[in-house]
Amino acid sequence: MPLGIPKVPFEDSFDDDNEEDEKIEWLDIYTRLHRERILFLGQPINDQMANTIIGLIVYLTIEDPHKDINLFIQSSGGLIVPGLGIYDMINHVGPDVRTIGLGLTASMASFILSGGAPNKRISFPHNRILMHQPFLDLPEEADLDLGDLEAEMEELLRLREIIVEGYAKRTGKPVEIINEDIERDFFMTPQEAQAYGIIDSIGASSREVRFDNFQSGFDDSAAEAESNVDESEFGQF
Repeated sequence: MPLGIPKVPFEDSFDDDNEEDEKIEWLDIYTRLHRERILFLGQPINDQMANTIIGLIVYLTIEDPHKDINLFIQSSGGLIVPGLGIYDMINHVGPDVRTIGLGLTASMASFILSGGAPNKRISFPHNRILMHQPFLDLPEEADLDLGDLEAEMEELLRLREIIVEGYAKRTGKPVEIINEDIERDFFMTPQEAQAYGIIDSIGASSREVRFDNFQSGFDDSAAEAESNVDESEFGQF
């Protein structure tokens, strides 16, 4: 039997006729963590997921343009263009975005991990980091003539150049080295990723990421977590 999404209590103060009261709300755990500026990238990257992350970052920036945002990343990668949208957003908002990798941070997810604020890119000790080159995933029913295929390949090469230049900028490695390393799957331990320049430190302490003491609760009737959407799209990474 599915457990559903855990819910936790949230005390919200409000002023009623100049008398301060406490209002208790039960929120799903992710909404509660969003209020603490803690976000999760925990599935393959697609348009819908990227838009959700981007929207939350924009909202939290409006709420407080100076307080750090924490982005936990455990993802096998996904679509290039939505991933670049997340990467651009975390690099163009006022608050520092601390990126924290755990479990598996692969492909486009490792690129986003590398794009966190300087000295605030973190990996948990048993995380696996993977870099590799973008590839073109054509659906079986795609009927492209030679001209269309050439156009798709040109766009893929342009995206590869963007990815390589981004890694080079964030790691300090020469473009030639990045190009060589991503020719095949390039797995790294956190120690290797730190030496490579993908991350700045290993392990997240309570000093780095603020974990408030929540009173946990659980609602068996909560809706089941949405399953990952297996999309067939151009430009997988």
